[in-house]
Amino acid sequence: MKAEEYSERHEDIDGWKVHIVTYKVGDRYYCSIDNVDPGARFARAGGATREDVEREALEKARRYLGRRRNQRKRGDDVTEFFQRQRVFLGRECL
Repeated sequence: MKAEEYSERHEDIDGWKVHIVTYKVGDRYYCSIDNVDPGARFARAGGATREDVEREALEKARRYLGRRRNQRKRGDDVTEFFQRQRVFLGRECL
């Protein structure tokens, strides 16, 4: 099968630059959202209409990015978290 009605666009969601891709395969639409740098996909959806899948993927993206923003505010960078755990457990940090 071939993808139809393919579209790409860049948007800003709560201060994050994202890349949104939407396309149709057969009778289903798909949407995926990734952050522009480094390009990791973090939200996707599939469904019967373009509007529904984009809305669902954008909702997932906002929830995900909201959690990331909260982690930044607390200073809980993942790397720092694991480094603190290694120190706490008496292991050397890499």
